[in-house]
Amino acid sequence: MNKKFKKAFTITELVIVIAVIAILAAVLIPTFSTVISKTNESAAMQECRNEWTNMSVEVITNEEDADGYMFKINKGGNDYYFIAVGSEFVTDPVTTAGDAGSLTVSYDEKTYTAATYSGSYVKENDAVTIYTLTVSE
Repeated sequence: MNKKFKKAFTITELVIVIAVIAILAAVLIPTFSTVISKTNESAAMQECRNEWTNMSVEVITNEEDADGYMFKINKGGNDYYFIAVGSEFVTDPVTTAGDAGSLTVSYDEKTYTAATYSGSYVKENDAVTIYTLTVSE
């Protein structure tokens, strides 16, 4: 009587393969989330920089009296805040404190009070909120 043996993977081999895949996933998932976070931040910065470029023409023309401007945008579920002080757009996001009534931002050893921008500039991107910054005393 001839017995035919079927070739197949053993349970041990399958468990080892699953364990290797789980280890790779555990290493790669945090890396991908960091990449996605940096991509969202970069996209937010670029959109805010575009708003500043478009807006700066009006600011220079009308010689607004604000000490700077802050741009808020939401990307990937996170709010990013960028500022422009003088003619310099700061490419690193800044942190804010307070709420809409008493919003402040710290940059370069100064604290600024933020107020909703009320100039005549028409925003290119409705997702961006613009604030004027004045040095807090």
